[in-house]
Amino acid sequence: MISVIVPVYNVEKYLEKCIESILHQTYKDFELVLIDDGSSDSSGIICDEYGDRDNIVIVHKTNGGLADARNRGIEISRGDYITFIDSDDYIRSDYLETLYEVLCKTDVDIVISNFINIHEGKNITQNITKNLEYGRISKSECYRRMLLQDGIDVSSTAKLYSKRIFDAVRFKKGQLYEDINIISDVVERATNIAITNYAGYFYLQRLGSIMYSEFKTERLVLLDATNRLINLMKERYPENVEAAMYRDIYCTFHLLGRSIVDNKYTKISSTLRKKIINNRTFIFNSCLFDNKERIATLILLAGLPVYKFFWKIYDLNR
Repeated sequence: MISVIVPVYNVEKYLEKCIESILHQTYKDFELVLIDDGSSDSSGIICDEYGDRDNIVIVHKTNGGLADARNRGIEISRGDYITFIDSDDYIRSDYLETLYEVLCKTDVDIVISNFINIHEGKNITQNITKNLEYGRISKSECYRRMLLQDGIDVSSTAKLYSKRIFDAVRFKKGQLYEDINIISDVVERATNIAITNYAGYFYLQRLGSIMYSEFKTERLVLLDATNRLINLMKERYPENVEAAMYRDIYCTFHLLGRSIVDNKYTKISSTLRKKIINNRTFIFNSCLFDNKERIATLILLAGLPVYKFFWKIYDLNR
């Protein structure tokens, strides 16, 4: 049995589509675990409307954040396998069947699939995979592709796990970027890992999500996570050190772009700018960076006010 864990918090606009996509799976041996994390809208009521089904478990709890909700789902899940789906996303009808098929044929602990990004308010292009490809990859290759966002990412979604992976692993409660904070624990506990080109997970990038919310100092935990990955690569996978350093700088640019729009974070923006400037030799010499990042570095050399001017123009036209 597969346990499908869905944390729910104030997603009344999206929740029914998510739940219905799970209930209409071609693979039938699953339980749906809905964790209502103290929603203040009608999300909890929508969950309860599905409460008469034998394969649905509903928990209402005090708000504790995404990591806490996922942990609760792990603790009460009864399946041999676990997959996470965010409550504003949805999946194709053959999602569970395809990932389970790959897991069985490759005899692995984790299957990592592709996914389709959907930007709220924009037309959806569903790239249906016609020829299913899959195979085992090493942990080193898994890290490399995650760090470079080469077809797979650190997200906990769009993956199927043997439940034993989470016997001694939990998401870090109260921290943003919970996925990148846990990914090394998950990968290191796996015996074997497989990837597939199958894309049956639809990831909605909505303006009200965590990724698009305003900057706050708690976001800096992202750099703690990337620094741990750099150290892990140095210790166990030295061939991936450059990729880990690239991801660290990439995340620094991301945080700078979010912090620079608010003058109260000028000191933090200055620190992030300094980090990028100090790594300019690496940025200019590494083939992992493109011209956009090199130009951004040159602009940063001119100072934060100049960078802020160009950032606003770039951000408006993305």
